[in-house]
Amino acid sequence: MNFRDINALMAQRQRAFLDVSALAGETVYGNVSTLWKDMFASRSNFLSAENFNFFRHPSSAAVIGVGSQKDRNETTVLEEQVVPTVVDAHDIPDDVIAKIAEPLVGSPPVEPYRGNLFSSVFLHNVPPVWRVVQAVKQFGPTGRPLRVCEIGAGFGAGALLLHQLLDIESYTIIDLPENLYMSSIFLPTALGRSHNLVDPRDRETLKCGAQLNFTLPSFTDALDVRPFDLVWNRASMGEMPGGTAAAYIAWIKTHLAPDGIFHFANRFNVPRTNGAMRLSDFGLQHFDIRAITPMVRFARPTNQIHSEIVAMPARGSGNIRPDYLDVIGDLTACGFDPQTVAFREAAVSGNLPADVTSAFDVLAAIFNTSSLQHKYDLLQNPQSQSLGDIKPVLLTILELLGGAEGPALVRKDEVLSLNLGYKLEIRLRGLYAEIEAKKLLPWRQTLQPFASQSAQHTRMAEILVEQSNPAFSTRFMRDLRVAS
Repeated sequence: MNFRDINALMAQRQRAFLDVSALAGETVYGNVSTLWKDMFASRSNFLSAENFNFFRHPSSAAVIGVGSQKDRNETTVLEEQVVPTVVDAHDIPDDVIAKIAEPLVGSPPVEPYRGNLFSSVFLHNVPPVWRVVQAVKQFGPTGRPLRVCEIGAGFGAGALLLHQLLDIESYTIIDLPENLYMSSIFLPTALGRSHNLVDPRDRETLKCGAQLNFTLPSFTDALDVRPFDLVWNRASMGEMPGGTAAAYIAWIKTHLAPDGIFHFANRFNVPRTNGAMRLSDFGLQHFDIRAITPMVRFARPTNQIHSEIVAMPARGSGNIRPDYLDVIGDLTACGFDPQTVAFREAAVSGNLPADVTSAFDVLAAIFNTSSLQHKYDLLQNPQSQSLGDIKPVLLTILELLGGAEGPALVRKDEVLSLNLGYKLEIRLRGLYAEIEAKKLLPWRQTLQPFASQSAQHTRMAEILVEQSNPAFSTRFMRDLRVAS
């Protein structure tokens, strides 16, 4: 498209949005959390045609994410420096990186990466989308172009990437008007595909038969669509009011093809959302869960860690107990990764040895009490020996949070020598530094696959400590569910 075509599309889209939005009644799907109300208030929305030409430049303040900040400081610069190393950690083949083409629509500032050019905010989307592609290839349908639905697409970076990496028949986006306005202009401009804005007065648009389909949340239940092969949501269901996220997941259950997959990557217990407090609050336990892993998207050491789940329609009641699902989610939020592999695999397979069942029961009790002392007492129980390396780490964190630094300081070298995994180690080092009010210990260079980004994250942690910011203790207090 040339600028004249873009301007014509924007004028048409503005008129259509005004017209269709007037028909959008109040439904559970359209409820917006305080968190997102504040985000929309802080950025530019419903841009003019002239401003759309620059909407992806940080100066426009129209996009939220790494590399899009209008006001830059040392931490935001470090965030951008981390992005390429996060992509490197996923071992994405060179031919895949070469296949990805970031359009210059919106004037993003780009930098070289592995023979290609990307903006930080676009490159930051590559790893999670690559994980979706891998999930489709491992668990999804084969032999046909995919019908895809994305709930909450932002300006459309993930949708564009999936079009470049998968064979897609049609793509439907359900989103709030402030975001849908951007994606419904950006994607047709970038992809040149037929597109359709759902209008409940037009039955054909409700069938989502175009290559690109855009609908406001209020019309979700009115959609008359064939089942989807892939439904995915990343980093927004956890920021919705709880009833809204649960309603979407119930809708997904009835609109997923028998061999289709639901790819979920979200956090929970998010402030200012009135949202899901645990993984089971979303209703994921009603699916056949095929994989659970921590989401590797780690811009700052105190960022809340998302759980990534691949699910399929369940023939019965689902394959994982909700309380065990919550334990996995809570451990992931704290930063545990290698220590939880056996728990995740056992829960997914349904084959739970006695020691794993015992560990699940102990951890469920620990996370279900808000008393720091009660948590500590539960770790003294002989049954807690089934936790393996999780036990000394939890003891150490609780001691540091509870003011009993003595034992934790004696145990420091022992605990930091464990195979903690990157996320947990940087957080634990940050907590020690915060409590001791001194710089972080030298980083272990053997840490892989994230050793190359340790310098940036270490410096981010040091900035927090220098500012006397209790970010690490606050993060652990929330993720361990300790009453403040």
